[in-house]
Amino acid sequence: MRKFTNTIRTQTGAAFVLLLMVVVVIMATTMITLATVNESNLQIMIARNIADKQTALRNADAAAGLEEQSWAGQVRTCFENIADCTLDFAPPYLGEHDVLSDYWSNGSLSSNGAMHYGTSVVEYMGKRPVVGDTERVIHFYRVSARASELPMQASGQMATDAKAPTVVQTMVRICARADGSGLC
Repeated sequence: MRKFTNTIRTQTGAAFVLLLMVVVVIMATTMITLATVNESNLQIMIARNIADKQTALRNADAAAGLEEQSWAGQVRTCFENIADCTLDFAPPYLGEHDVLSDYWSNGSLSSNGAMHYGTSVVEYMGKRPVVGDTERVIHFYRVSARASELPMQASGQMATDAKAPTVVQTMVRICARADGSGLC
């Protein structure tokens, strides 16, 4: 009889130890699962931020390209008939953007149909003579475009919930005759 009760007590103790081990394994599995879910959420947030930045860059690039095409076409038309031209090509370069509080207020809205990509500003950076040629000069203009991952408002202001403002700059070179008689 004694042997039988000893076996039951031993089995009860073994069952208790087994139960504790199962609880520990379940807790460890739960903690690993929670850590994996948190890491997945972080990766999703990173992927969204990257996508927002890429969209903002595409919008700013589109705004710069549209402004460059529109503006360069006007300038070329002017240079071809300089006597009749009244277009102010671009304001002179005044300094870095962070110094000028109203830098973007003079920008034009770059749109394609109803889609407003961003705000663009064109600045005259100066001219240089063509090396070895006294009859031609190259005029340099900088096109700066600002956009975000969301379309700009029709007023030219960024959307209030925009998260990724981006600026793209390009240079436009126009070769003209030094005497002002037209393009090269």
